[in-house]
Amino acid sequence: MCRICEGFSQEDDLALDAAMIAEYGFMITGVGDADHSPWTYTVGLFDRVRHPELIIAGTEIVESSRLLNEIGRLVLAGRTFAAGDTWESPDGLVRFGRVHPLQFRLGTFNVWLALAEAGYLRSEGFVALQVFVPESWLCHDCREREPILSRPESRVGLERARPNRAARRARRR
Repeated sequence: MCRICEGFSQEDDLALDAAMIAEYGFMITGVGDADHSPWTYTVGLFDRVRHPELIIAGTEIVESSRLLNEIGRLVLAGRTFAAGDTWESPDGLVRFGRVHPLQFRLGTFNVWLALAEAGYLRSEGFVALQVFVPESWLCHDCREREPILSRPESRVGLERARPNRAARRARRR
């Protein structure tokens, strides 16, 4: 359940997010539901250490959050990543790619935008990197459907989520 549904105001919600960023250096937010492909991204890395925020599109929020948390801690410790870089995670090779500026105008980073508008984050020069998860996380079909956010036509959350493996098998029977 979200904080707003629990009776918090939007201002309270933003203040709690800002407090989390102040304490931990960044936060992770996940977006998506059973009907839409999820995406997960960091908020606070750009403001704290001027490193691009990180976004994972099209994979489960819990696993994506774990990976973003691991990379975010590396960034806070001084590691930097740029488009074209790779990093060997415990789960396999992770790649980094650029994010087209259109994604910012589409509200892909809504939590970041709301915190910046409320004055909790600096709003100038915001940038993000797409994190491509290890290939072992995705089947071939899922890899083919992963949004490439450097392309202006790519969108997150618009296409229906791919049914899980059990649902695909049941349909084939």
